Amino acid sequence: MLLQLQDARLKGARFLLGRDDYALPFIEPTVVTGLTMDMQLEQEETFGPVVAIAHFDEINQAIWRANHSPYGLGAVVFGGAGARVVAEQMEAGMVGINQGVGGPGGAPWVGAKQSGFGFHGSAAGHRQFAQVRVISR
Repeated sequence: MLLQLQDARLKGARFLLGRDDYALPFIEPTVVTGLTMDMQLEQEETFGPVVAIAHFDEINQAIWRANHSPYGLGAVVFGGAGARVVAEQMEAGMVGINQGVGGPGGAPWVGAKQSGFGFHGSAAGHRQFAQVRVISR
């Protein structure tokens, strides 16, 4: 993740909170703005307390850019009445509207594209990762 943050700074991103030189494994909440499509923060999955902000002129640009990735674990849409329309267009396994992803208790954890195969976090999901075996004597 540090390489992603350092790459973003080198390519012109601005840090509103945090920095790019943490002593791993601890990273403080970090907010980066000025994200561009050539930055590793946009091209790779980022796991940690990092928010990367990109600016758009039209909502269709934002939707295209969000979906223009081989990854699709989760997406979050913040907005008013039109947020659901945008959320329905996200190519992600989990989409939150004005909240994080995950759904109500017991909802499966779902990935899409290269961000996961199948789902887990529920009885049906756990079965996908188990090998059923019948042994007779």
